[in-house]
Amino acid sequence: MNIKEMVYVLDKEKECIQRRSDGKCKFDCRHCECGIEPSCLLDAFERIINLVFHVDKNSTRKDF
Repeated sequence: MNIKEMVYVLDKEKECIQRRSDGKCKFDCRHCECGIEPSCLLDAFERIINLVFHVDKNSTRKDF
């Protein structure tokens, strides 16, 4: 997965959250254009997290 694909996943998740907060979500994720396969979503999140930690080498998940 490249950076462009990771940004695409983030954009789709942002759109999903926006729809839910606006009351426009039908809670039918399998048929929604915002829907992303869970395995792809988890992969993208893990890669994004690793990328952030790679950029900021002083951060760890234990800092939270």
